Amino acid sequence: MGSVSISDGPIGLNINASSPFTYRNGSYLVVICTADCNPPCDIQWERGGNVESSDGVLTITDIQREHEGPYSCVATNTRNNNQASEDLEIIVQCKYREKAQYLGDVI
Repeated sequence: MGSVSISDGPIGLNINASSPFTYRNGSYLVVICTADCNPPCDIQWERGGNVESSDGVLTITDIQREHEGPYSCVATNTRNNNQASEDLEIIVQCKYREKAQYLGDVI
């Protein structure tokens, strides 16, 4: 008797951080995205149309201001080509805040 193969998903897309996600400048960032799929989904992180990671794990070893912005986790079922995505906004805070100085009117 033959076997039946069922394609399902992606469902239950999950990111281990909530948006917006704030990190300090110079920190080590790891964000994981998972999804329930049969067969297992291809999961990648995208930013501005570019693939940043193709294994579901977004890693930035020395986060800087240029890393700030929207990222998308995209899960694709390789059998039925169904897709699901979830967005994450990353905010980078400076380590040191510059002290603002107010100079009053000089007479």
